[in-house]
Amino acid sequence: MKTKFLRSIILTTSIAFSASAAYSSSVLNVRLADGRPLVISVDGIRQQGFSKMQRVDYLTPGFHRIKVLTIQRHPFGLFPVTRVVYEGGIRIAPNSEIFAIVNRYHHLVIEDVVVFNPIVPDPIAPDVPRHPGNYPAPTGLCETVTEIDHYNDQGYHDDSYQRYMNQADFMQLIGVIGSKTFESTRSSIARQALQNNYFTSGQIVQLLEVFTFESTRVEMAELAYERVVDPNNYYLVFDAFTFESSIHHLQANMN
Repeated sequence: MKTKFLRSIILTTSIAFSASAAYSSSVLNVRLADGRPLVISVDGIRQQGFSKMQRVDYLTPGFHRIKVLTIQRHPFGLFPVTRVVYEGGIRIAPNSEIFAIVNRYHHLVIEDVVVFNPIVPDPIAPDVPRHPGNYPAPTGLCETVTEIDHYNDQGYHDDSYQRYMNQADFMQLIGVIGSKTFESTRSSIARQALQNNYFTSGQIVQLLEVFTFESTRVEMAELAYERVVDPNNYYLVFDAFTFESSIHHLQANMN
């Protein structure tokens, strides 16, 4: 009898721990700005295989050490060699999916953070539909989009109800723009996208890297400033420029 009771306690504890881990753990996605394949190690544990986007699941919240490596052609053309492009730390938020990029200056830049909001059932009225914030949903449905109140903690507009373009749609947009040969065609598509969508500052960094000419990047950056949901983070866009004069020009037009 005691044995069965003990097993029951262990099983219950295990289930509770698993549920807690599922809700608190996070996901990290890392890619390189130039699109080269990479592999990463987290806290000394290396992931398997090179790919253009590395995904690490079930990361516990807190500080982690990561190393990002890519494949580089041997200087004498003998065989490919691996090269470390970033080594440092990252703080992982709980219940989140983090999208990060290693830019051309070997800095790790957080592009986007999507918070997972598990719906906690109400012990009194479990059948009442809930919002992610755990209060009754007036429409009878549970929303899956993170509410704008969460964005305020990251410097987004307090009075804005716009949602920035999700990562899947944004990567599709980058692919369409990058597939065009002429700079004028690329900028035309980007203009149309900027008129009809909102973006994060990290996404604008990626958008500018599609363009060849510095002048086009400056022009797009000026247009994009009015379409970002986190203007406090717009300094990230400075990484997209080669010349300091371009940064000064953009700063003058942002004020």
